[in-house]
Amino acid sequence: MTEQNTQPTPSDQPLGAPQGQQAPQPPYQAPRTPAKRLVRSREDRWLAGVCGGIGEYAGIDPNVVRLLAVIGGVFSAGTLLVAYLIAWVVMPEA
Repeated sequence: MTEQNTQPTPSDQPLGAPQGQQAPQPPYQAPRTPAKRLVRSREDRWLAGVCGGIGEYAGIDPNVVRLLAVIGGVFSAGTLLVAYLIAWVVMPEA
């Protein structure tokens, strides 16, 4: 009968690993999904697509965003209109 060696051979162990231990496994990394981008909508637009893009990005109905923009524009004395114009220039088109 022959005696089998259950100890790993030196070629099975990584360099610097203690005798009889396996190499540590790298941590699990989930597959990457493409990042969401805030862009102006091409399909759901009335003026420039800003409210449609914000609605698509946030996952809500763009008509709700439009309604909030109109109400906010009335109560902010036009400040939201300036913000809309800036978003029109800054946000890229989809």
